[in-house]
Amino acid sequence: MPNSRIKIWRNAVLPRVIGKRDSSFCVIAVDGAEAEPKYFEKFGDSRIKVKVLPTEEGHSQPTHILDRLKNAKQSLQEEDAMDSDEYWMVFDVDERDEEALKAICAKAKEEGFQVAISNPCFEFWLFLHSFDVKELDQSVKLLPQEKRPKEMKRLLGELSKKLGKNYYQNLLKLPYKEFRENVQRAVRRAKEHEQGNRKCHPDFPGSHVYKLVEALPIKSI
Repeated sequence: MPNSRIKIWRNAVLPRVIGKRDSSFCVIAVDGAEAEPKYFEKFGDSRIKVKVLPTEEGHSQPTHILDRLKNAKQSLQEEDAMDSDEYWMVFDVDERDEEALKAICAKAKEEGFQVAISNPCFEFWLFLHSFDVKELDQSVKLLPQEKRPKEMKRLLGELSKKLGKNYYQNLLKLPYKEFRENVQRAVRRAKEHEQGNRKCHPDFPGSHVYKLVEALPIKSI
């Protein structure tokens, strides 16, 4: 950044910028170790720096995600913070019931964090990049809640076989223009499927990741 020196803080969560900062941070703590971090690394530019905090050593519960975000926020000294900085929790519904999800969202709100939940899992958000909600296989819809994430991941694997390529890896390798178009389609499909839902989490099937990515710039390289 112009006229700035960057030092890595002791916890290595965020870079410390000495002097006036000319970009805001979007810090995203996720419940995955590979898929989510690689996906969100596709976003960000000189105006908005995206920093992804992945799950490590299996610490993927919402309480762990919340703690990672709190540590990141504390890493920004008062003079370095900007009103435009954002902090997001990204995780799956999994087996959590309505009350548990409400409690998680309430804690996030107390900290000034935003939440993007996928139901049943992040793979459904990836699915929306190429397919409409109504195209979701009945094998997922007929299962009890606790078994849906595994089936959704299996379904993406089957789609990879039909397409003759790895669905997820191919998505990430798309050129800038095509990836942007895929993201725009996923955002549109997710929003249309919401139909006025005002809960902090989506009904099945659904994903609130669109609330995070629709305002994020996509890297052009």
